Amino acid sequence: MARRKYPSDLNTRLVRVNVGDYLLLTELSHKLNVTMAEALSLAITDRATQESDFIKARLYKPMPSQSDVN
Repeated sequence: MARRKYPSDLNTRLVRVNVGDYLLLTELSHKLNVTMAEALSLAITDRATQESDFIKARLYKPMPSQSDVN
């Protein structure tokens, strides 16, 4: 017989982080007065924003004009 899945089982996930990252997340969550999950989400979205800005800057460089080439 299959084990019943309770809502708490469906809404939680296991995330493995090293000790340094865990301490950084706890410090961030205490400073911002948010939960650990919210602190992790903020850290991920901030990093994603930085990465996307970096990628956009590299991909969309303006083409050099003819006067710059010669």
